[in-house]
Amino acid sequence: MKNNMYLQSNYLQFTVLTLLLISVLILTGCTEKNIQQNTTQPEKKIVIGIVTPLTGDIASWGQAVREGALLSNKEHGNYSDIIFEDSMCAPKDAVSATQKLINIDGAKIIFGTVCSSETLALAPIAEQDKVILMSIGSSSPAITNAGDYVFRMWPSDAYEAQVLAEYVGTNLKTIHSVDVIYINNDYGVSMKDLFIDVASSNGLNISVVESFDPNANDFRLQLLKVKNSKSQALFVISNPEESIKIFKQIKESGIRRQLFAPGWIIEDKTVLDSSKENIEGIIYAMPNMDANAAFRQKLNATYGEEGSYPLVSALSYDAMSIILDASKKCGQDTECIKSALYLTDYDGASGKTMFDKNGDVINKPYVMKKIINGTITEI
Repeated sequence: MKNNMYLQSNYLQFTVLTLLLISVLILTGCTEKNIQQNTTQPEKKIVIGIVTPLTGDIASWGQAVREGALLSNKEHGNYSDIIFEDSMCAPKDAVSATQKLINIDGAKIIFGTVCSSETLALAPIAEQDKVILMSIGSSSPAITNAGDYVFRMWPSDAYEAQVLAEYVGTNLKTIHSVDVIYINNDYGVSMKDLFIDVASSNGLNISVVESFDPNANDFRLQLLKVKNSKSQALFVISNPEESIKIFKQIKESGIRRQLFAPGWIIEDKTVLDSSKENIEGIIYAMPNMDANAAFRQKLNATYGEEGSYPLVSALSYDAMSIILDASKKCGQDTECIKSALYLTDYDGASGKTMFDKNGDVINKPYVMKKIINGTITEI
């Protein structure tokens, strides 16, 4: 009897142990399955807010930014969620759009500004919220010290103003005095001040200095003062849409001066196509960078045309590629992304891109150009 009871007791213990072992194996299997499932789930996409002028007189630049950014993201497997906001090149609109992107959409990167005024307005927000701010076209020297999270793909106006003024002082000995007409915004004021400083140091006299408001249509009052001066040259600083009107009114007013302008204005396709007769002989400085042939083919294959400014598309494409490569390593960590951007050494659609300690693209040499018989020619 005792032996039977002993056997039954051992049997019960064996049964209990067996059931416990089976339970452990089942739970272990489920846990391993859950881990495998979690590791194969896609990582949460990083949100990139593109704040750029999609309407207004710089819309051609905004469209170029859009095309380059989307093409890069597509080639990276649509790694980021991109949300577009129209800044209209207006600081107030850019700020509202950025606050919405950061606080509502959860954007970790603000991308695509092309106007210096909007970039400068967004820089304090980027610094406060530790969000990356990547500008494609802003050129004001003030952006150099705008913040640790601020980067830009376009060189500072400081280089362009110096190259242009030094060229005039060294190579155009018949020019002793220059008039300046400029758009009254951060970009225009900055470029005007830089040019006057460098031109004066190169022995040039600055005679008439006149401003106009953005979106102005009538420049006859300013041009009358230019016509009555004795200067041999006129430097026009504006956005593309105003430039078309200014150059037309310069010719209509009978002003015969050597014309100068910032290079990005003259090489805007809209200005070139509509103003060739009015800008014949104009001289300008331009960073020695362009969209390479392979990238232009991509633009044509994707959008059916190169667009109005393939260089801007190339800069946008490269900037987005650099950011996506960094975010794949860093995830949502913008401190990590920022550090990666400072180490950038990227050879892309617009050439080599590197950033200095201030987030400025390391300067590319400038070349002097002139419109001769309607064609862009290096001089």
